[in-house]
Amino acid sequence: MKRLLTLIFAFVSLFLHAQDFTVTNFDINLTINADGSYDVIEIVDVNFSKKKRGIIRDIKNLFASNGKKYSLDIVNVQVQNHKYKVTNRKENVKIRIGDPDVYITGNQQYTISYKIK
Repeated sequence: MKRLLTLIFAFVSLFLHAQDFTVTNFDINLTINADGSYDVIEIVDVNFSKKKRGIIRDIKNLFASNGKKYSLDIVNVQVQNHKYKVTNRKENVKIRIGDPDVYITGNQQYTISYKIK
């Protein structure tokens, strides 16, 4: 359970460095499957104070706990009703959400789903 709480904290803390927008709500629905994998649905409400194209969601997939290093496989990434691009890196999965040709302001909601193995 301690590892799970560490994992959730890592997910949420990545939004704390935001610029020109405020995360007004962040809900995580986590389902633990019989095979030990997790199905994750994040609902992120964002208020943009300046024109932006969207957000970048970095999901850390390498972490340490009790002196041991762990690696997670993040798969089946999807974002509802928004354009997005997923880049897998050694230390994280980067999800660029938004249309590079469209600027947005005000309130937006992003629903991000993925599986952790």
